[in-house]
Amino acid sequence: MGGSAGGAVAGGAIVSTGLCSVTVVAPDLGLADAYATAAVAMGEPGLDWLARQPGISSAVVTADGRAFRSAGLPVAAPAAPRPLDAHA
Repeated sequence: MGGSAGGAVAGGAIVSTGLCSVTVVAPDLGLADAYATAAVAMGEPGLDWLARQPGISSAVVTADGRAFRSAGLPVAAPAAPRPLDAHA
């Protein structure tokens, strides 16, 4: 199960924590959501905190465009080109 969170909102305005997106994969959706939300609230220190949590994997994008992922998550590969349809 996975959960994700983006920029925190306070009083209708986005609060900059340094993290744009946090996605967490955990055995339970509620736990994944809680970890993702907590990491966003912590900002960049949440990266180290997530890395210390047992049994979860995570992917994080920072406000300046850096991307981080747990070793357990695969690296996205570009999709293979589709063959031309012979009937087109």
